[in-house]
Amino acid sequence: MARLIAWIKKHLGKGSVSNKQSAGKPPFLPTPRRPLTPAGFESPNTNGVGIQRQPSQCLFFTKVPDDCRHMILTTAFGGRVLHMDLIFDVSPSPKLMKAGQTSISRQKVWQYRGAVCNRPNWVLPETGPVLRFSWTGLWNDGCMTRIYEGKQLPFDAEKIDIMGFLLSCRQAYTEGIHILYSSNVICIRSKPLLLHLPKLMPSERLASIVSLEITVEPEWTLGEDGILRHDFNKIKPILDNIAQQCHQLRSLCISIFVGCQGDIIIGGPALPMMDDFYRAMHAQLRDMRVEVPYPTYRACTVTPCSNSHPLEAPDNQRTWKSKWRALDGEEAINQFRSLENFPKPPLRLPITHDGDERSLSAGYWLTDGAMAYQIMAGGYL
Repeated sequence: MARLIAWIKKHLGKGSVSNKQSAGKPPFLPTPRRPLTPAGFESPNTNGVGIQRQPSQCLFFTKVPDDCRHMILTTAFGGRVLHMDLIFDVSPSPKLMKAGQTSISRQKVWQYRGAVCNRPNWVLPETGPVLRFSWTGLWNDGCMTRIYEGKQLPFDAEKIDIMGFLLSCRQAYTEGIHILYSSNVICIRSKPLLLHLPKLMPSERLASIVSLEITVEPEWTLGEDGILRHDFNKIKPILDNIAQQCHQLRSLCISIFVGCQGDIIIGGPALPMMDDFYRAMHAQLRDMRVEVPYPTYRACTVTPCSNSHPLEAPDNQRTWKSKWRALDGEEAINQFRSLENFPKPPLRLPITHDGDERSLSAGYWLTDGAMAYQIMAGGYL
């Protein structure tokens, strides 16, 4: 009996062997990975000969046409904003959280956390496209804070509720996981996950993402003069991961979080970095938005356009416009443009003599982000 108890303690991590995880070592995918869903549902036997697996006997996969099945799965599991993050924290205890308590005695571990975002998506009101009062961006997304801090379990409406379907059979997993990544907006704010994206998420999942929202926050570094400044060096690897892995990406929102040095975005490397990223992704991106702190948004100088585009509806209210960073030429130009086509690009200005009046401008929207809520709450607009 003593040997059995010692064996159990060893293999359950309760003995002298430490299972303590390190904050600097995220749980990278193994190399090579074990194929969970091989192509064609084939797996080699001991002789290296492929064995065709039996097709699913479920009537949902054998009788329902592919297009109808895709529509059903999209209705059931798509059309939402999904948080997918990797954090290093104390593993939550459902019993303690239901009782309104938390435990700080347990050791921290790497764990994936996610939920359906309850932040309202941008919906232009009937009174007009007033972006500032309609778009609740990542800067005002606090629905995951209580879950990240381990203070509360997700509400029923925030649960993704797809695991049971994915585990029902291989066919369900293959089709369901593709729908999950391709028909939802994937929202990531975990810096370790963004920095090591191809090592933590399978490449086929990243290639399925169509719409993505990320939060980037530069680190504080101490300069030689003893002053703390923001360091943007780790933002470029994040953008490179997206450009190299997300081959089907069509819509992207990047929210930049900084402290009191909002002006560093204007004179620093952040916007030129975003410009280079957009030019590299221009062939596949349909729309891109960059959220900047509200003081930065206010401080961005705008090149005045001589006239509004003749094909755009005239508007005389500033709240129906937003700043657009046009990349039609070699130099980036900030314009104040109508939100008629938002989130898609506005029409190109100025119109060339031999150009098409209906051609879209290249670039991305600049929207007011972090600190905007506090400023608006204080009455400053």
